[in-house]
Amino acid sequence: MDNRRTLTFFLLFVAAWLWVGPRLFPNLFPKPPVRPAQQQAAADRKPNEIPAVVPGQADPAQPAAPAEVVRHPHRKIVLGPPAEQQNPETYLRVALTTQGAAIESAELLDPRYTTLDRKQPLKVVGNPYPGVAARGESARQTLETTLADIDVQLKPHNLTLDEADWEVVPGSESETGVTFRYRAPDGKLEVRKSYAIQKAPMDRADFDPKGYLVKVDLTVENLTDQLVKTRYEMLGPAGLPLEDPENARTFVELKAGVIEDPRYPGDVTATSPLLAAAVVKELDNAAAKNDVSGLTIWSKPFRYVGADVQYFAALLVPRERQGVDNDKDGKADIYFNDARPVILHRNAHPELSAVTLEFTSTELEIPAKSSTTHKFDLYLGPKRADLMDALDARPVMNYGWWHRVSAALIWVLTFFHHTLHLPYWACIVLLTCCVRGLMFPISMKQTASAAKMKEIQPELTELRKKYAKEPEKFALAQRELFRKHNHNPFAGCLPVFLQLPIFIGLYNALYYAIDLRLARFLWVDNLAAPDALFRFPGPLPLLGWHEFNLLPILTCGLFLVQQRMFLPPAETDEQRMTNKMMNFMTIFMGFMFYKSPAGLCLYFMASSLWGIAERKLLDRMKPQIEARNAAKQKARDERKKAKGEQPGQSWLERLAVAADEARKQSANQKLADSKKESRSRK
Repeated sequence: MDNRRTLTFFLLFVAAWLWVGPRLFPNLFPKPPVRPAQQQAAADRKPNEIPAVVPGQADPAQPAAPAEVVRHPHRKIVLGPPAEQQNPETYLRVALTTQGAAIESAELLDPRYTTLDRKQPLKVVGNPYPGVAARGESARQTLETTLADIDVQLKPHNLTLDEADWEVVPGSESETGVTFRYRAPDGKLEVRKSYAIQKAPMDRADFDPKGYLVKVDLTVENLTDQLVKTRYEMLGPAGLPLEDPENARTFVELKAGVIEDPRYPGDVTATSPLLAAAVVKELDNAAAKNDVSGLTIWSKPFRYVGADVQYFAALLVPRERQGVDNDKDGKADIYFNDARPVILHRNAHPELSAVTLEFTSTELEIPAKSSTTHKFDLYLGPKRADLMDALDARPVMNYGWWHRVSAALIWVLTFFHHTLHLPYWACIVLLTCCVRGLMFPISMKQTASAAKMKEIQPELTELRKKYAKEPEKFALAQRELFRKHNHNPFAGCLPVFLQLPIFIGLYNALYYAIDLRLARFLWVDNLAAPDALFRFPGPLPLLGWHEFNLLPILTCGLFLVQQRMFLPPAETDEQRMTNKMMNFMTIFMGFMFYKSPAGLCLYFMASSLWGIAERKLLDRMKPQIEARNAAKQKARDERKKAKGEQPGQSWLERLAVAADEARKQSANQKLADSKKESRSRK
């Protein structure tokens, strides 16, 4: 019977973990890789074989007569200070290309944001895709732009607007800005695109997004004497960094904040993020069925839209509020008709694929000899709460269910670092001390309860033997024993429930705390990643681990030591089985969290050491604690006597007594009913 109960408990635990685990810790439950046949089929298809449906677009099957095309020289223009300059006044160095008037790359100049090897500035966009250069392919660029009306004229020349080199407007080039333009071969339309970055002090880099914004003005000018209707398409952020793919929790995600009701443009609703694996699956299904109706297409007015990775974001933010009449012409101003996902580079593991969004503008009605301009701010920078708040993009900080707890913990860590000037490993230890210190009174009750249980265990064992065949009498005797020793068996559960939100909040916070990225501690080079003491010659069989992480093993060992100190000695086979199961679950959790961030392991180790110190402190303070608890219990009993209640009973005990009484009454009623039925039959 005891073994069946233990097995049932274990199966319930595993079922609960399989249901809760993927929701709380998605990186621990990777999706199964695509079968080889599917991989080959995916590799054979081009990323963008499903064309966007643009109402009013000219039919490419009927191209216009070839017109003369002016070939502009190919150039690369860099906005920002040169690489050798010290103390830059801008946060970004943006490399632009005349091909498509696009952003080739954007580097962060803050020395905190380097690549993981600390050798180069990190690129928010423009990171190369594996194998593209070797195959001779040209990668698509951020904000490359096309117009169907111009592409129709360029097609006879085997050219498109995003492939053609645009002209650099004479006199527009400076250290912080430049303007490109391209005139249609028939001379009816001209497209201009201006880029500008802004100077900002480095001491405001964590609070003011100004220095991370690239100002983009896209102008379409009508050079004819008639009204022209046209549309443009523009590619979103391309080439975001995929760092540490073995241990990263998330990769490229497409996100947007939309304005549900134009009457309230300040109310921004975050859409459900589109993960790279989901984008690949959607596009593959659509290609197989030749049906785009199943694609996720965002079409409401945007407050922000773009892509992000674990620590950095690239978001396109319209400078004018969308869905309202900004120019007072009687029509609501909306830049984009829709945004749809596209694949830039496929990976054998779909979640590692590079994806982005392609925007289709609303129909532009441009009067004769006039122009229309759409103004954007392209945010290229770290994911920090203050920076996201300034853009109305706080949902980009994906902290999960306990987002308020995660945000508060990150704020505390940042406060300790900037105020006390402590390294981040010391901030984590200090945060642990603060959390456990606030919970010290409750933890002391839990520790005292465990010690009390250890003391009365022999008496409880005797009662279990005495009433082995009388469970109701055993339950009454057990409650009497607990009351005699002033022991509440439920007192140890409260600290566990109180620490659960903190654990989950810290778990999520450390995965997105950009300040812990590249923070050092002893041999640990990055507190936001596993400690990776050394690499194995090859992946471990079955487990697939490539690195030896020491901190999770030390954490698991401390848990086992603490567990042995707190658990009472096993007196029965059932207790021995329970203790073995708890040891097994501790080791099992060690395997599950083997790739957890070093900062989280540091928190667990500090918390375990605090718990062991509490136990030692309890041994010294035991007489004082027992005397104080006895005095409190005596006072409670006297108050209960004054109210006419039975002293020494907690509300849980009173509830158990009431349940026993109800059970007895039910049994008596059934007995009386059976006797009555028996008499009626006679």
